Amino acid sequence: LEWSATIDVQTAIVYAAARDVSELVNTENILKLADTFFNMSSEAFVVGKDDRLLRINPAFTKTFGYAENELENLTIFSMAKDQQVAKEAIEKLKKGESLNEFVIDEKHKNGSDIWINWNIIMDKQTGSMYGVARDITQIKLAQKNLDEYNKIVEKNEKQIQSIIEGAPDSVVVVNAETLIK
Repeated sequence: LEWSATIDVQTAIVYAAARDVSELVNTENILKLADTFFNMSSEAFVVGKDDRLLRINPAFTKTFGYAENELENLTIFSMAKDQQVAKEAIEKLKKGESLNEFVIDEKHKNGSDIWINWNIIMDKQTGSMYGVARDITQIKLAQKNLDEYNKIVEKNEKQIQSIIEGAPDSVVVVNAETLIK
């Protein structure tokens, strides 16, 4: 209960009123839990209106380099390298479509390239937007390196095959366990 009281000095009567604030306290506790979750996540969380960013968590700052006090000029995809793809994504959101596993190449505040995997929803009626971003730059780089390695292996296999086919004598291939194939 929350009490408020007033004393009537002339009559010496105390007037008091109480109100039940248990629902308010419960709501405040839920908001504190949600805020803790929002701030502790290693994924970048954003809350916005239309495509404007209103609130970000510390992981967003770590991922993109922008602090909350720098949001004034940022939109959800203002860091995107391909603005046409970004505009098409915003149009989908405005139609009520969610973006799931939406991968886009963006720029960090320091100018470096980062690959971001977004999951975003927008409420068409209110324009409220909620998004989660994951930096997948290392995964993209690893995939690129793997693709390059596979091309080299394929090229080497073709060269070895042509050497074997062009050899005038028999060729025996032995692996590390000395098994003849």
